[in-house]
This record gives sequence, structure tokens and C-alpha cells, in this order.
Amino acid sequence: MKVVSPHPWEVTPAEGKRIQNELREKVSTTWEPIDVKRVAGVDVGMEGEMAKAAVVVL
Repeated sequence: MKVVSPHPWEVTPAEGKRIQNELREKVSTTWEPIDVKRVAGVDVGMEGEMAKAAVVVL
């Protein structure tokens, strides 16, 4: 799997704020009423070459 980052991670605080402002425009704040049956969350942590992940489905 090839992961493509939309921006570099090593940025100055000012550049980070600029990136956040660009990303802010992509957030959807509207809600289309639908019947939600499942909600899921995921978290991944890296430690050296080891990755640990957890998924919760409600």
C-alpha cells in the first residue's frame, strides 16, 4: 500500500495554520437525515517497526 500525504509533516507553526485553514474548507457541517445502523472508530499507533491498531464498531 502506498500512502500519499496531502502535505509535508515537518512544517512551521505558521505553515501548519495555513494547512489547517485549507483543510477547514473540506469539513462538511451539514447532516443528511439517514438511518445510521453502525458507527466505527479506529486508532493506530507505531512504535519502531511495530504497529498496533484497534477498531470499535457500535
